[in-house]
Amino acid sequence: MPVGGGTAPTYQWFVNTLQVCTGSTFTYAPQTNDAVYAIMTSNAHCAIGSPATSNTITMTVTGSSSVAQSGDWNVPATWANNTVPTSSDNVVIPLGFAVTINQANAFCYNLVVEGTLSSTIGSQTLTVGADLTLENTITITGANAVALKGSTTGTGTINVIDGNLIYSGLLPQTISHIASNAVKSLTTDNKAGVTLPAILTVSNLLTINAGAKLTNPDLASLTVNNVMIMSDVTSGTGTFVDNGLITTTPGSVANVQQYLTGGRNWYISSPVTNATTGSISTASLVQSYNESTSLWVPESSTLHVLKGYVASISTTGVITFAGAALNTGTMNSGLTRNGLTIKTGYNLVGNPYPSYLNWDLASAASTNLETTIWYRTKNAANPTYVFDTYNASGNIGTSNNGTEITSMIPLIQAFWVRVASGFTSGTLAVTNAMRSHEGVVSNRLKARSFEDLTQQVLRLQVSNGTNSDEAIVLFNVNAADGLDKYDSEKMTNGNAYVPEIFTLARTEPVAINGLNSVKTTPELSLGFNTGEVNIFTIKTIEASNFDADTRIVLKDKQLNIEKELKVGDD
Repeated sequence: MPVGGGTAPTYQWFVNTLQVCTGSTFTYAPQTNDAVYAIMTSNAHCAIGSPATSNTITMTVTGSSSVAQSGDWNVPATWANNTVPTSSDNVVIPLGFAVTINQANAFCYNLVVEGTLSSTIGSQTLTVGADLTLENTITITGANAVALKGSTTGTGTINVIDGNLIYSGLLPQTISHIASNAVKSLTTDNKAGVTLPAILTVSNLLTINAGAKLTNPDLASLTVNNVMIMSDVTSGTGTFVDNGLITTTPGSVANVQQYLTGGRNWYISSPVTNATTGSISTASLVQSYNESTSLWVPESSTLHVLKGYVASISTTGVITFAGAALNTGTMNSGLTRNGLTIKTGYNLVGNPYPSYLNWDLASAASTNLETTIWYRTKNAANPTYVFDTYNASGNIGTSNNGTEITSMIPLIQAFWVRVASGFTSGTLAVTNAMRSHEGVVSNRLKARSFEDLTQQVLRLQVSNGTNSDEAIVLFNVNAADGLDKYDSEKMTNGNAYVPEIFTLARTEPVAINGLNSVKTTPELSLGFNTGEVNIFTIKTIEASNFDADTRIVLKDKQLNIEKELKVGDD
């Protein structure tokens, strides 16, 4: 393993080139020929060779094999070696033999079923730690379940019309070999993602555990009764992406959880139809924003699709949005620019889906809206509220909360948009094609696209030692030097103890200033606001893609002082 990781190195683990985990250690059930390696990123000052990639380890799996005769799984006499299989044993049930699981939970590594395997009494779970090969039928009924961690192949089927099916692998899985395309209950606990088959009916309950991902692919048809998407403090909320057709049984219930800490406001939206403010059980107050009057309006009824709300959460815990179905499909929301205050045109909207929403795509499909979104959030290092800004044209965002924001809007997240100048109305338009899951990496908002790698980016930060703020200047050949879609207005924090920094696009203070080239704008004004007497530092925290001889100089024209700002220097 590489050394010199500093005080808090970060790790990314890969299996067959797919990132599957972060953290200093990684545990999983391997398959023979799996290629495993890690990438470590040091936080040490002036680290050399960071990030560092480990050597690749090719896995070879060995273990004992258990061949069944007939009888109950947990009876030693059922097995040719007179030993009940464990989670590390490969199991074969030969043609002509029948095994039942009716006394206790059963475990194996690889499983080959040529005979018959059933579980019909009690509430046992068969856990297959690796791959399942089916040449006959597994029948699971009642409260019993089969949990699969690998792939499924063969000509046989899993009969779970009256049983429970669990997918809990560490690598992506695809559901297949389901008898009659039906299952009583389906649970996914796979954070790498599970893909549904072309046709599936879940007659009782579909559960997506915290942090897990489920996809209904193109042209697939899912019929579902009740749905539960879980959330916790460690893994966040599970996500569901619907690219096919989903039919919800009348009278069913869709529940989506969200873990929220208490003692603060959260900007939220509902991912289900017909949810009410009562879903936010830990909130002392829920409000929406009226653009025309510039007033906050208390809410006590239905949470509308695509609308954003602010919930004052008093107690830490999980809230549950309860509705008739998961939001899906094409949705539109009419927005206004009628206000008479400085917030004219600003509308508080929300991600309507139980998945991430790509703002780059939504911005392109919407009408008369600026290309910018704004988040009201808290800084990760202290309890101060800040604004973060993302511009779709420049594909860049600020990181005042401690994490650079990108086009990927999390589920249950409310955000600000603005109807463009010159219009009194606009339309926010979203579709299923704009949906996705987050990556495995811990940074849920940071995922820059490749298209911004050639534009030049200057990121400045002002700090009073406790709170900070950013201004971004980008140079893009498609941007104009005036106010255009590459510019994002500055949303002020309204807090005397949060310093603010900005530049000007014409006369408009902007958080992100898109310009055509350094040659046409070699110098621009830098604005600063504060409500306190303090000592402030200004530094460059990013300077990307500039020529090697480019210098960034801060000029105090009143005192006639110049200071070169190198990346990291105050």
